[in-house]
Amino acid sequence: MLVLAVAALLALVVGCAGLGRLLRPVTGLAEQDIRPALPLLGLGVLIWATLVLNISALFSIWLILAIVATGLIIALVPLLRSSSGLVPSAPLLLTLVVVAVPVVSLIFIPPEINANDDGPAYLLFSEKLARLGTSGAEPFSERRLYGFGGQFGLVATIRDLFGTRWLSLYEPGLGLALIGAWILLARRITPMGRVVSATIVFGVAFVWLTITAKPIANLAPAVLYAAVLFGAVQAWLKCASDPVGRTGWLRVLAALCAVALTLRPTAAPFIALLAAFAALPFIAARDWRSLAVAAGLAAIVLAPAFVSSLHASQTPFYPFLGRGVHVDDATAPASVGETLSMSAHAVWTWALFALSGCVWLWLRRTGQAPAGGLLLLGVAAIAVGLIAAATGGLALDRYAFPPMFAVFAALASHLELPPRTSAWLQIFARPALSLTVAGCIGVTAIATVPIARTAIENAAPSAITLRWRQSTLDREIGPAYRQAQQLVPAGATILAVHLAHADQLDVRRNSVLAADQAATAGPTPGWPQETSPDKLAPYLLASGVDYIAVSDGLFDQLEGDATAWQRRLRASRLIARIQFTQATAGIDPVATGPGFSIYAVADLS
Repeated sequence: MLVLAVAALLALVVGCAGLGRLLRPVTGLAEQDIRPALPLLGLGVLIWATLVLNISALFSIWLILAIVATGLIIALVPLLRSSSGLVPSAPLLLTLVVVAVPVVSLIFIPPEINANDDGPAYLLFSEKLARLGTSGAEPFSERRLYGFGGQFGLVATIRDLFGTRWLSLYEPGLGLALIGAWILLARRITPMGRVVSATIVFGVAFVWLTITAKPIANLAPAVLYAAVLFGAVQAWLKCASDPVGRTGWLRVLAALCAVALTLRPTAAPFIALLAAFAALPFIAARDWRSLAVAAGLAAIVLAPAFVSSLHASQTPFYPFLGRGVHVDDATAPASVGETLSMSAHAVWTWALFALSGCVWLWLRRTGQAPAGGLLLLGVAAIAVGLIAAATGGLALDRYAFPPMFAVFAALASHLELPPRTSAWLQIFARPALSLTVAGCIGVTAIATVPIARTAIENAAPSAITLRWRQSTLDREIGPAYRQAQQLVPAGATILAVHLAHADQLDVRRNSVLAADQAATAGPTPGWPQETSPDKLAPYLLASGVDYIAVSDGLFDQLEGDATAWQRRLRASRLIARIQFTQATAGIDPVATGPGFSIYAVADLS
């Protein structure tokens, strides 16, 4: 299965490169110049297509596969016409191996799925998309900001073909593969510079993702998001250093910024600053036409996301253009001191920022510093500060990882070696390649032997070892959930309140809605904040809910975490605990399943 997974990832990346060729004329750049950006632009086409199909309720994994297959044909036909460049040099092969080793290793590790909220948000939404052709509205979901579902097409397709266990193909596999594709396709003066760049970027990524395990704690697009931002940063640097192709790279920047916002809006400050500084030379030159074309391209990319978000959450772009979903921000005010204090704990964020600074100093010292590089570090620093302020410093490592890693990878990919050093290293390229390939074959063979695989898993850091043991991968969960669902009338609407595996319910038999954080999001006029139980049932009935499936462990996580974010969640859960405890007192559930009970809303007191 590992071999099939790697082959599928390779086909997806090559297919994206082919789809990107369709956008090349729009940029006005020659193909040899824009070639590294093609896979990322093709990813944008795939996400845009998913959004359009989602809005029109026409999504199908077969359509997604057909689109990828079309991209494959577009990418491979030129190679079949001219096979002269199909024999790579030893440094290029070594770079490919350096890129492939971390990617293959990380897709072998299952993603950790935070079942209580991220599970419903990603797995349930993608399940609806695969089975119903649309992810639909999610008025009770705190994760409704992902309702526009740009990434759900990829999650749904991979999950349907390979299963939940192999969703690491999507995150972080696809993200790392796209960064690797850029490095492999980039034009270089010194062949060994490519090897060194890849070694640094993917070495840092592998250490980061295996030791900290935070950026890949769930299916949220962190590494894939970083890959898109990496492309945006590269386009930004091209705008700063290439006056001839500046207009074309501005269009690439606009498209990739829009794709990034579609995937996840958390890096909006970074994206806004990139766009603003890229626009300044055009404003100074009064080149309004170039700005208008770039803005129009971004609007075309974002339009389906706006429409889909409007359908999912009644806001054009949640959470920036609509009301929030938390109980009351006043219950958890965060002072500047608290924000700075919490942000100080984000050790890996500051380590990555320091590494970026070291790379910049090396580039500066060797005369390779890309134009605007120092300004780029300033933009990243400001963006991280804004992200810290917006989140109270919570999970800064995860939220700041995409822009910081994008900046680090973009700067590191500019490394080039002096001719003498490059020639000296090239002597060892072939022996190193042989040893590395042999090692990869050996490790892959060992990983396929159950006893050896168990030993590897046990030797891994605990955060990663636990990923093989999570209940999300338990094959018995699905039948148990659907057996309990049989006691609910077909066609009824079920609200899954903090339900760990809501995606295992049959979404074609019943309409399944997710409330991943109880007592927060809800249709107008909003979830009742009174603790009196007589408010809850009328509100749910008026909102079209017939049954509620409540997790038995809904109120277990009320620990005294002092962060502003957790104080808000605790406030909402305390309200929900009183509501549900009183409303279900003395009421027999319609059905019970592993860790949950289903109640008829009409029966609630």
